[in-house]
Amino acid sequence: MARHTRRLILWIIGSLLALALLAALAVVVLVFTIDPDRFRGRIETAATQALGRSVKLTGELHWRLGAHIGIESRGGEIANAPGFGQQPFAAWRSLRLQVAARPLLNKELHISRIEIEGLSLRLQRDAAGQGNWSFAPPTVATADSSQLRSQIDSLQLSDSSLRFDDAASGRAWTLDSLNLETGLPADLRAPVLDFAQFELSGRVHGAPLTASGVELLLKIPALRVVPSAVEISAPSWQLRWDETALAGSLQAAGGGAMPAAQGELKVESASLRRLLNTAAFALPATRDPKAFGALRLVTHWNYRDGGVALDAFDATLDDTHLQGTVALPRLSPLSLRFDLSADRLDVDRYLQPLDAKSEPFELPLAALRALDAHGTLRIRQATAAGATARELVLDVD
Repeated sequence: MARHTRRLILWIIGSLLALALLAALAVVVLVFTIDPDRFRGRIETAATQALGRSVKLTGELHWRLGAHIGIESRGGEIANAPGFGQQPFAAWRSLRLQVAARPLLNKELHISRIEIEGLSLRLQRDAAGQGNWSFAPPTVATADSSQLRSQIDSLQLSDSSLRFDDAASGRAWTLDSLNLETGLPADLRAPVLDFAQFELSGRVHGAPLTASGVELLLKIPALRVVPSAVEISAPSWQLRWDETALAGSLQAAGGGAMPAAQGELKVESASLRRLLNTAAFALPATRDPKAFGALRLVTHWNYRDGGVALDAFDATLDDTHLQGTVALPRLSPLSLRFDLSADRLDVDRYLQPLDAKSEPFELPLAALRALDAHGTLRIRQATAAGATARELVLDVD
């Protein structure tokens, strides 16, 4: 009896494996028999209607087999907005979609992943401030139980580039070697959009940045966006800019008459001089070649009414520790308010090198008079020319 039962079990398992193999072979035959290029026209038409711009699939379409049904577009482009030239708004070398098969039976298009390789995205703003990234809203069809529902889980960009041309300022910035990966909201039309594990890396070019560009890496574990209220919140974020590490949090709202934002900021840099050099700002040579070196900063920032306030300001530059508050009530023209205390300051190390060529010094009186600066700096101990002073108070008015 046990022998017959074992044989029956083996026969059932073998039959199921055979049926699974036949089903897999049927899918393979179906995939390789139906040429996806037959749907090129329909895909182009549907995408053009959805975006309000001409969409062309310039390369071939191919099936991709794996855990999901996949289709690949080997080349395509999206037309630019009227008045912004003939170059496409976006173009790609390869665009791959991974579609889950089971949800299709329930009239659901579940795209587990979109992978785009070699994306070239061109953002432009004209002299009037209009951008080419505004798309005509797609025609919304009447709700129907037969309508296909869609969901996209994640997006990945690799070996891509983004260029922004601003005709108003005459400047242009480029982000090349661009790689991006993020989890997308289940419904991109929902009132609240939650993105997960956002990560972007690349090299930024454009004035006033250094000619060779600056490497950056941005990570945001969780990002919430409320489009109707123009609200953005990120409990934490990390940014690597060249050799400087920044981190913090962000809460911003731009829906009202005056946008407002706040958050935490932490900066760790091995060299303030190198950090400023990335923005083509060169500090003068100093008697101590290591001056303007290690920088550490922790503060809470608040942007409101066109100004920035830095509360609980705590910074260490070289061997000087500063604490207090700093405020920029206006950013243009710049105004400065501060109340700071320093533990010690070695003035000599920041002077010109002894072998520096002597040049006449002109005090920039006009610039100093124009600067709206008020505040107090207290220094517990200051050293200059071999002399030491204690409990200095410098008032700027």
